[in-house]
Amino acid sequence: MFDVRIEGEDDLRRAWSAALAQVSDGIRSGVQKGVDEGAAEARTRHRYTDRTGNLTSKTSGRIVTSTQGGAEGEIVADAPYASFVEEGTKAHVILPRRGQWLAWERPQGDWHFARRVNHPGSKPYPFMGLAYLKCEAVIEREVEIGVARAERVLDE
Repeated sequence: MFDVRIEGEDDLRRAWSAALAQVSDGIRSGVQKGVDEGAAEARTRHRYTDRTGNLTSKTSGRIVTSTQGGAEGEIVADAPYASFVEEGTKAHVILPRRGQWLAWERPQGDWHFARRVNHPGSKPYPFMGLAYLKCEAVIEREVEIGVARAERVLDE
């Protein structure tokens, strides 16, 4: 029997482990920064009119899972009508949920009542696509930084 020993194997293993840690950190950092910056992009660059501030304030990014090898995140618009703003709506009838009348205050300050309303629909104002594109660019940038750090570790 014979024994083969590679000189510097322990150093190589340590360097490889450090390089993998740099790439892994780049991935996790990229996902965190990506969802944060993507959500900020959706909140600031939208084209819809946000009268109450509700949709904008409920758009956020968050990490769902984080492991040593990576992370998973999501950008969410938690307002119940977010998909209607994003995708628009077809013409539809609005009926009262409780009681017999719909009621709303008009810009002149008086109230209007109706048993039903024929809503003409609304056009889409996509804002989550902006978030996705920004998130993707940030993740790519951060992973590239992690890879560059890993290369420096291996070059030492």
